[in-house]
Amino acid sequence: VGGATTPHSASRRLILRSLPPDWDIKDVEELCDQYGDLAGVAPAGTGRFSATYATNKAAERAREALNGLEVPTSTGGRVAIQCERLAAEAGELHTYLDELLPAAGVDVEGLRVHSDSTREVFLRNLPLEETSEEELQEWLNGFGEVDQATFLKNPATGALTGCAYARFAEHKDAAGMIQSYPANGDEGDVQGCWSASERFQLGKEGPLGVDAMEVIATRMGRLQAETECPSLTFSGSGLAESGSLGPLGRRSGPLRFTWFREDIAEEAALRSRLAVWIETAARGEAPPELPKPKATQATPPPKNEAEAPSAAPREKSSAAWQQPVSRQEEQQSPQPLLHQSPSAWQARSASAPLHYERPPVPTKLPPQPMEEEMSLFEEVALNVEEQMKKKQDPRLSGKKAKKDKKEKKAEKAK
Repeated sequence: VGGATTPHSASRRLILRSLPPDWDIKDVEELCDQYGDLAGVAPAGTGRFSATYATNKAAERAREALNGLEVPTSTGGRVAIQCERLAAEAGELHTYLDELLPAAGVDVEGLRVHSDSTREVFLRNLPLEETSEEELQEWLNGFGEVDQATFLKNPATGALTGCAYARFAEHKDAAGMIQSYPANGDEGDVQGCWSASERFQLGKEGPLGVDAMEVIATRMGRLQAETECPSLTFSGSGLAESGSLGPLGRRSGPLRFTWFREDIAEEAALRSRLAVWIETAARGEAPPELPKPKATQATPPPKNEAEAPSAAPREKSSAAWQQPVSRQEEQQSPQPLLHQSPSAWQARSASAPLHYERPPVPTKLPPQPMEEEMSLFEEVALNVEEQMKKKQDPRLSGKKAKKDKKEKKAEKAK
């Protein structure tokens, strides 16, 4: 009711939130162990842990007791724990080492070097229609004695995926199967290749000549941070079991990455990053760290008005534009017309002939509305152009000469 998960539809895993920030795995184990057989505890983020019980009954008993329970903090206060059971379908997800390589376009053949010590084959495109695991096992035994067969299943549905690991008792039997079903076979046919998981597990003594598994296992903290997946684990045969990983770190078999569904938003991005780690680890190296995003620095506000940048020419006060301008001041510091106030234009046109010069690009404008400024400037420029035209018009100069000649003749006649 209200979105709550009923005991029958919930998993054996609890998520505990709002825990004191200084609590570690041991503190959570001591708190949860008293309610039933505890399978494991793992961190799930800041102030968050996951606890998995052996039975659903124990998980439900712990949820009822822990949800809302107040616990003391190191500062003397108290916090209330939030505890809920995950839905049955919200369990763990995983991907095996060899599943990541083809999907990410990694040079598969570069990791498939083998020696007489290699006996494990990774298979794809196994027939699934009307074929059971027992029938697939019998089919594998037809190539030789199989020590271990791991048929991969969808973690959400439990259905076979068509991929499997087959570890043969002898190298020649594994080589015979790869020869019969090569990795570059026809599309849709069964394809086999040497297991990358086995290459990693053999370490320095294996064909790779480096401890590739150790490269990843010792840097899981960095990998969790890069993928933003706190529950991401690296598990399988050859890796030391860790109680802090809970059930994720207590399984044997081929190497794989495991995480909880709710801890990751983009599964494709996670798988792509894991493939990069596999490729570089096969060379005994860790991949370069991801670049950190550049923090944008906000421009600090100016301390005073003098330091503030002029956002627009209109910030100048109107009183500065209204100051009278004398003829003497103009001669001492001549300025282009457009850089003077309207009153200066009028005073200049009244006291001296206007000499038109093309003004430069304006940097400051009077505080009047733009339309008034432009109309005033156009009027002044038009007057200048008319005077210049009259001065240069040969017809005007000829008429003036005739008039002067008539006036002279009239004077002589008198």
